[in-house]
Amino acid sequence: MKFTIEQQALVDPLRKLASTAPDAASLNASVSGTDAVNAVASILIEPEKGGVRFTATDNTLRLAFHIPVEGEDLKPCTVPASTLLHICSRFSADAEICFELEGDGKAMNVSHGRSRYKLVVVDANEFPGITSQDDEYELSLPENTLRSLLSSVRYAMAQNDMRYYLLGVLLDVGPDSVTAVATDGHRMAVAEHAVQTGVNEPVQPIIPSKGVEELTKILTDQEQDLVLHLAGNHLRLELSGDRCAFHTMLVDGKYPDYRTVVPTERKLRAEVSREALIKAAERIIPVTDELTQAVILTFKDDENLEIGARNNKGDTGEEQVGMKIDRDDGAEKEVKISINIKYLIDSLQALGGSDAVLAVNDGSSSMLITPSEGSSKHIIMPMKA
Repeated sequence: MKFTIEQQALVDPLRKLASTAPDAASLNASVSGTDAVNAVASILIEPEKGGVRFTATDNTLRLAFHIPVEGEDLKPCTVPASTLLHICSRFSADAEICFELEGDGKAMNVSHGRSRYKLVVVDANEFPGITSQDDEYELSLPENTLRSLLSSVRYAMAQNDMRYYLLGVLLDVGPDSVTAVATDGHRMAVAEHAVQTGVNEPVQPIIPSKGVEELTKILTDQEQDLVLHLAGNHLRLELSGDRCAFHTMLVDGKYPDYRTVVPTERKLRAEVSREALIKAAERIIPVTDELTQAVILTFKDDENLEIGARNNKGDTGEEQVGMKIDRDDGAEKEVKISINIKYLIDSLQALGGSDAVLAVNDGSSSMLITPSEGSSKHIIMPMKA
């Protein structure tokens, strides 16, 4: 087998594939046999009409890219993922990289100019697959919509939690809308898009955190529709032009009813410059407590939002950000709420737009953050002051 690929067409897919494939040293004993361990840490290269298909997996997630090439006697083989990326990423963008499988099929020669590498390969039959099932549902979504939904909420996913159903993003799909939800129990992000999905009854797949991270890397802002295929606890999709195929197992569990947590009303609403608030929040971080990262937001007068902090060394800091405030009848004249400053920054960064609206009732209830124009909702639970 012999074929040539230009470096700039190869490296970006390789980066995404290498982040999917685990390092062999990190694999546990559940993957039995040296060849099996090496195979799952490798990229599968196999012939496909008009080119080759590069595939990586971690046994729960599978990612594949089609790359057009002209070659001779193409055969399936595997190549170490991290090693191949390291080598190819250091060639120039216009480099023509040659791949040639040795006759006995035990090594892949990778070369360009005066550079020569021989990489040991594993039998392609050892490369693990993810068993597909017949589709139960097909969801139709614009690619940029799915990317926007996931990007808006993924920061709030739980990272280490015994409640495994929080380790990902819920897609709450109805006939005419899709809502993405993520929470770690201390904060929640909810983003909704009105779109005709093609389903007749609601479905609620939970995409695992690694799947969410990989999807946000491969999805673009293009508007063409994607078809998401759901079968049991599997999700798969193909991006247009056969440029990429994605397949992941879903989180097996029932997501909590997020609607009961989203505030329906808040008596005090303050509109602030999103960028100004982010910069003020970032400046005050060094004088917050290292463990809690707590600050106190004070809504008092009608012009300035105060941010105060004190750390365990006695350092203090105060910031003021201009705001426009709107109070309902019965709203408290002054509201102080203690929150984690990094949670605030994460929410504002995911929010986008120029202005943010911070809505509160009192210091003991959650704070709702929304864009001045848009429908996403970001909720932060208060801390003990």
